[in-house]
Amino acid sequence: MTEYLVELKVNGVTAEDYYPVLEDLHSDLLLLPAVAIWQAGEGRVFWEHPDQLYLGIENTGESLRVRMGKKEVEIGGIRRPQHPFEVMLLDGDVLISRALLQEAFDVEMEFDPLVQQLTIRSGRPWPRDLRLAREMRWRRLGQGLEEGRSSYVVNYPYGLWSSPQVDISLSGRTPTGKGPLSSHRALVVGEALGMTQRLIVSGNSQEAVTSAHFRAGRSEGKGGLLGWTALHEVEVGDVNGFSSPLIGNTGSSGRGVRFQAAPLHRALDFDRTRIQGDAQPGWDAELYSGSLLVDFQRIGEDGRFLFDDVALTYGMNPLHVKLYGPQGQMETREYSSHIGSGTLSPGIWESYGYLLESERDVFPSLNFHSREEGLLTGSLRLDYGISQALTVSGRFSRVSRNLQQEDRKIWDYTHLELRPNFRRLQIETGWVRQLDQSHDASMGKGLNAFYGRFMVPMGVLSLSGRHEWFGDGFIASEAGAQGVKTRTQINTTLPLWSKAGSLQLGYRETERRSGLNPPLAK
Repeated sequence: MTEYLVELKVNGVTAEDYYPVLEDLHSDLLLLPAVAIWQAGEGRVFWEHPDQLYLGIENTGESLRVRMGKKEVEIGGIRRPQHPFEVMLLDGDVLISRALLQEAFDVEMEFDPLVQQLTIRSGRPWPRDLRLAREMRWRRLGQGLEEGRSSYVVNYPYGLWSSPQVDISLSGRTPTGKGPLSSHRALVVGEALGMTQRLIVSGNSQEAVTSAHFRAGRSEGKGGLLGWTALHEVEVGDVNGFSSPLIGNTGSSGRGVRFQAAPLHRALDFDRTRIQGDAQPGWDAELYSGSLLVDFQRIGEDGRFLFDDVALTYGMNPLHVKLYGPQGQMETREYSSHIGSGTLSPGIWESYGYLLESERDVFPSLNFHSREEGLLTGSLRLDYGISQALTVSGRFSRVSRNLQQEDRKIWDYTHLELRPNFRRLQIETGWVRQLDQSHDASMGKGLNAFYGRFMVPMGVLSLSGRHEWFGDGFIASEAGAQGVKTRTQINTTLPLWSKAGSLQLGYRETERRSGLNPPLAK
């Protein structure tokens, strides 16, 4: 046989290194570097045993097992004896014949000995192709996608106990430079005590566990959790807070409890909402409104995706998140939200709240970013329907912040909000009072803010606007600084043809207080 050192190209993408290929000039036998091919295509490849190699493409369901000790192969679960020269070891590299790879997978493999190039073309996209396609969509944020078939809604009752399911991800690198040679992540999900329990653990070859996050929760679209008719969702463990008008994200994250005694499709902040959930670290998350790509992110070590301040339009907003795994896995989750449903019937109460120790995790000793002692923060919001034409809302928020180089401190805010009902015209007006927990008398003047917002559909257009006024010394993360006096914003959205998304136009004016170089709120 003749040995070549060749350039490898998989679905149009050239690998960074050169790999060995063996060719029998007297027959059609061609032995190829299977592990390198699968790594270039980002398929699943690993040694299940010292003499058993697994190759798979998750999104197509194709797989091949090579049992070198038993001299047999398994294609899609069907075993057969290994033919002569189908598998060979060459200086530690596993070479597999072209015929066997094409028997197991929908691929074309061409070898040009003149230019010493091996070209691989798959009949269906491989995980690397899917990832590159997602990143291309991210670069063209706003490009529409084809509408798929609507999903079915299936409800399963929660149980006292179910066997946990574990998703483990392993990765490694060549021993060059410093740092761990391998890393591992595990997502453990199960039911216990009538709640879904999630544990996410990460580590590497140097430290078995570098981070661990736990969350237990339960949601019910019809309400009735824990015997409370209005309760729709509850979470405990490592949780996130939610935003409040003018002061922004009041809770960041930490260990505590969060609940929602209101329908799950309610917008949390007039024309804004928050989308969050759990997923395996290293996965990609894309947020869509209908077929329009709105935002994207990569899941971090905490196994949490969070899309904050998601803009909404009048009516039902069909939001959903698509999750993509590194081996081509895909999952879709629905998060629809409705504008126009914030006015309550007379005598109806709804509430939202959380209480947490900010920036401190359930397992603080296992997470380097966790504080030794967190500050207690929280928020409680109560909505009440006074009449068919008016809903009133009150809330109390306790926030931890730092100003420039100062230590983090507690700020308290009280809110009063009115939401009159003028049919399709949505109006919200409110007052916010800020109080330093130290109750310093010098802080008592001017720490008020007022706001008014509206949204109205006008045929195919959606027109919205807001005006905000901040008293001297009021700290608002949304405003950006103490120096903002007023802010006015008007936006309109015009839908375009099916694949072009929408056209958004806006006007924004900010008035600042003269001679003030304010600290930023973080």
